[in-house]
Amino acid sequence: LLAVLAQSGAAATAMAAQAAGSAPTAVACSADTLDSAFPRRWLGTTVGQVTVRARNIETPFKLATNAASHLQRATQLNVALNELSFAPGDPMDSLAVEESIRRLRQTGLYSETILEGTQCGDGTTDFTLWTRDAWSLKSSLRFAEAGTSRASLSEVNILGTGRGIAVAGENINGRNALSVSVVDPHVMDTRVRASALMRTFSDGRAWSWSARTRELSDRDVWRAAFTSTQERRLSNDSATNTSIDITKRADAFTVSRLLALSATAAYAVVGGVEYEFANETVTQPGASLSN
Repeated sequence: LLAVLAQSGAAATAMAAQAAGSAPTAVACSADTLDSAFPRRWLGTTVGQVTVRARNIETPFKLATNAASHLQRATQLNVALNELSFAPGDPMDSLAVEESIRRLRQTGLYSETILEGTQCGDGTTDFTLWTRDAWSLKSSLRFAEAGTSRASLSEVNILGTGRGIAVAGENINGRNALSVSVVDPHVMDTRVRASALMRTFSDGRAWSWSARTRELSDRDVWRAAFTSTQERRLSNDSATNTSIDITKRADAFTVSRLLALSATAAYAVVGGVEYEFANETVTQPGASLSN
C-alpha cells in the first residue's frame, strides 16, 4: 500500500510540473511616442488598431475648465481620423504617419496632439492618438493705412465637427464690406474640402467658392479643384442720371496626375479648363448701352 501511494505521489508531482511547463508565457509589450525621431521599433511592422482618445479644453483654473466643457462641444473622433493617412492593416509608412500628425497640428483644433504606439511581439503596432481641444472661438483685428483693414469673429469647430464660420467687417481700398465665410474640411467625411465667401459692399457684392481634394502629401497621385469667383459693382451718377452695372466672373477646373517622385522634386501633369465673363451695362434716360 505504501508503495502504491508513493507511485501516485510521484505521478501527481510529474503532472503538476508538466502543467506548469505548458502554461503560456506572458508577452512583454513596449510603448513608444512619436517625437522628433521616428521610433525604430515601429519600422517593418503593420498598423494595428487605431484609437483616438479625445479630451476637452483644459485651463489652469478648474472653474474655467468646467465652464469651457459646457460652452464648447468636444471634437468628434472622426475629425481626427479623417486626417490620418494610415489605417489598420497597412504596412508601416513613416512618412504617412508623420504627415498625418503634422496635418492634425496645423488644423488649429487641438492644443495637444500625441501619438503613442504599442507592440506586443506580433509584428503589429497599435496606435493611440491623444488629443486635447483648443479654444475654437477666435477673433482678430488688423489696421492698415493701405490695403485691407479687418475685424473678424470666427468659430473654427462648430459643434465639434471641424467646420468653421467667420464674420468680418472690412475696409478694402476705401470700400467698406461685410463678409461671411464658411469652410468644411471633409465634406461628408470624404477627401473633398469646400469653402465659400460672400462679401457685401455698399455699391455691390462679391462671392467665391471652391471644392478641391485635400492635399495629404506630395505623394498624392490625383488632385482636382474647382473654383468660382464673381464680383458685381453698381454706381449711379446723379448729375447725368446714369447707372453703371459691372459684372465679372471667372471659373476654373484643374486636375493633376503625379508622374514621378524623387527625393528633391515631384513631377506631375496638370490640365484644366477656364471660363471668364465680363459685362458692363450703362443706363441713361431714353437709352441703354451694353457691352
